[in-house]
Amino acid sequence: AVAVRGAGREIGLIELSAVEKFGTIEGIYTYGAPGTASQPLPNLQREDRCFGGLRSFNQDVLGPVTKEEDAAALSNQFSHARMPTIVLRKGTDSDYHPCLAPEALSPSSALSSLLSSSSSSSSSSSFSSSSSSFLLPQQKSFSWPDDKHGDEFADWTLHWENDYTPRLADVQVNGKDVSDQEPFHKAWQYVLAAYKTYDSTTHTVAQLHERVPNWRLVATETRIQGQGSLYDEDPVLLVQDTNTLDCGIVFTGTNNIDNELGTSLTNYGTGYCGFEEVHAGYRNELWDIAHDLFPRLRPKLSKCRKVDCVGHSLGGSLCEIFSACANSGRVDDPDFQNQMWIPETPELMEGITKGGVVYVDDAEHRCAEPPCPKVR
Repeated sequence: AVAVRGAGREIGLIELSAVEKFGTIEGIYTYGAPGTASQPLPNLQREDRCFGGLRSFNQDVLGPVTKEEDAAALSNQFSHARMPTIVLRKGTDSDYHPCLAPEALSPSSALSSLLSSSSSSSSSSSFSSSSSSFLLPQQKSFSWPDDKHGDEFADWTLHWENDYTPRLADVQVNGKDVSDQEPFHKAWQYVLAAYKTYDSTTHTVAQLHERVPNWRLVATETRIQGQGSLYDEDPVLLVQDTNTLDCGIVFTGTNNIDNELGTSLTNYGTGYCGFEEVHAGYRNELWDIAHDLFPRLRPKLSKCRKVDCVGHSLGGSLCEIFSACANSGRVDDPDFQNQMWIPETPELMEGITKGGVVYVDDAEHRCAEPPCPKVR
């Protein structure tokens, strides 16, 4: 039996063996996220081991062989979870790559032989043949972004919403506008929420209503630790589609270089939820956030019909690790228990106008409601 907390209180002991179904992640939507593990994290809920959703990173082609890319996508050489990927370009074709067989997903793998077969790609893709088969026959080989050969350069100006939003709104693949098809349309819907983790609850509510009126902010919980230059806020948002009752849990990216740079630089491999060689800094960040915020988020997650995970930059990396654990089914693992939730009858939740805060130890109380002003 495990003690489960919800809404800031103990809600009792739960016999894990008696739980028929735990919450899982349907799709992962990331924007400029660094890699997460030495080997691609799998979706153990599916036979093909692929997650739904879309990994996105921006790229500008400067010449025949020279490219600039979102710097965060180049920031480490860890692999990404098994999921579809799009290399977003402005005003021209983007490169879309459906989820491939496990052996094809490491940064150094050659993918041309796998991509040349539309039938094999269709069987391992996260999407039905009706939504993605037109993309497959013309696919070319795909290499993960790296700067080892001197022809790919990091550009932090490609890391922000003003590049991701218009590219996803007008995404083209093989000469076709696919912006109204999945997973591209949903990635465009979620990109706003991914960047609103850096903004106030008031602005988030207003901008969601303006751009994606069927989505509602139903939770914002922020973990705060440290003081002075080491003051750090880690908000997690929950948005709900008022039509389908599906939700997106949204992790924030790096919002304090002084404190969180160390998270990214703690880049040796460690264990998490039964997986090996997971990025230690991201693993530790996720564990702390789940431990302190999930007692508040768990009751609302339980009311979602399905749940996606969304994140920009570091937030996207947290999503990959969180999703792999949620879908692992390893109910006896302490990491799983730390972040798990139990689905109930789906329910339309009320929108919020103010978020909650959890202060860790002697954390500075800087303002009434985060995000608080930066102090140098």
